[in-house]
Amino acid sequence: MSFRSRTLLAIAAGIATTTVASAADETSGAELLKRIQELDQQVKILSRKAEIADEAAAEKAKIAVSAKADASGFSIGNSDKNNPYSAKLGLLVQADGRFWINDTANQQSNTFLLRRAQPTIDVQLGKFLRARVQGSFNATTAGSPAFELLESWAEFKPSEKLAITGGRFKVLGQEYIQGSGNLAFPERGLPTNLTPSYEVGFNASGKLGETFQWLVGVGNGSPDLTTRTADNDDDKDGFLRVGWAPFKAGTNDLLKGLNLSFATTHGYEANGLTAGYRSPGQVTVFAYDATAAASGTRARYAPALEWTTGGASVLAEYTVSQQDAQRGGQEQSLSHSAWQVVGTWLLTEDAKSPGGAVVPKRTFDPETGAWGAFEVVGRVGELRIDDAAFDGTTTQRLANPTTQIAKAQSVGLGVNWYVNRNLKWQLAGDYTRFDGGGGGTVASPSDRESERVIIGRLQASF
Repeated sequence: MSFRSRTLLAIAAGIATTTVASAADETSGAELLKRIQELDQQVKILSRKAEIADEAAAEKAKIAVSAKADASGFSIGNSDKNNPYSAKLGLLVQADGRFWINDTANQQSNTFLLRRAQPTIDVQLGKFLRARVQGSFNATTAGSPAFELLESWAEFKPSEKLAITGGRFKVLGQEYIQGSGNLAFPERGLPTNLTPSYEVGFNASGKLGETFQWLVGVGNGSPDLTTRTADNDDDKDGFLRVGWAPFKAGTNDLLKGLNLSFATTHGYEANGLTAGYRSPGQVTVFAYDATAAASGTRARYAPALEWTTGGASVLAEYTVSQQDAQRGGQEQSLSHSAWQVVGTWLLTEDAKSPGGAVVPKRTFDPETGAWGAFEVVGRVGELRIDDAAFDGTTTQRLANPTTQIAKAQSVGLGVNWYVNRNLKWQLAGDYTRFDGGGGGTVASPSDRESERVIIGRLQASF
């Protein structure tokens, strides 16, 4: 009962006592008893009214709507835990500068560009349903703006151990699954080439205890580095991803952040192939001939290890993409592979969470001598194209070895400055050497000129 209600009842009781005392000398016993009963009834009515008022106030508090704006974004919602409704707005903006060193053969242009402008809306619709819509504003080759849907889905979650999701989502690649705002380098590494950008379909996911996670589903089936928003045949891809954190529930702080994962997709494709594989500088360095086509089984395998402890982290992943393809009546079973190891180290007394997020303990404030968090990063990686892609006659080869690379080996170094939770500066350089793709003859192709690129980025996110 509220303080106001208790006060009203106390006043009523006091009045009743005073009235009874003053009337005792003027009335008979029967009249006095009747008056006491009447006053008692009035007190009960007042008490019930006070209880009803308290119940109404509590119910109103449950459905009260509040708006919030802080470092995690802008949100609005109620406070009813049994029937929550809320909407949260997020935004990621990345402005880049790319600069090429000694690119005498390929003549890449130094450029500034808006790499990403991505709004995200997350909504909770009652106790069991939530949804996300994420978009990206991009500039077309003609310079006009265009809007593209990215990760967008609806999820039915009847319990903490099971969720059913339908829409557009990521399924493969440990680094690729990380949010674009939490990357150690401005651009993802070479294994991302062998993953589908997004799958459109349905999946079921859940947890087993504190250490094991799983996801299984079916989708349209997208070629490498591509999203197939609507299927062009009846065949579908199945996919599976499992994750295991064996020491998460233990007491060893050094090993708590160790996560092992494995993901795979499997299906049949008789149409499209990837539009191309990219270098760390986002230049297309391998593409199939325009007349080549997929013609059978497609499978991917992606084991990975991620370890985070304090201010250090290591990501190691290996990805294989297998695809049957044909051109000019010649069939080939291809198996491309890529791997990378990425290491990060925070120079300040800050910690990195699994998934790459860093929240500085002392945000940038020169007046107090606080400068945020500083991090150094490094990586090595490799992409290998199956030799069978270059076999056959001129009209049968899936790709031309004089214009398309057979291998890329890359090493990169960088530094990140986390000004605060929402603002990050990145500066990184990558050196990548190639086998093939630089002219010459089919029998003896020359190597493509090595890529030396420096990328700077200003990122705002919440």
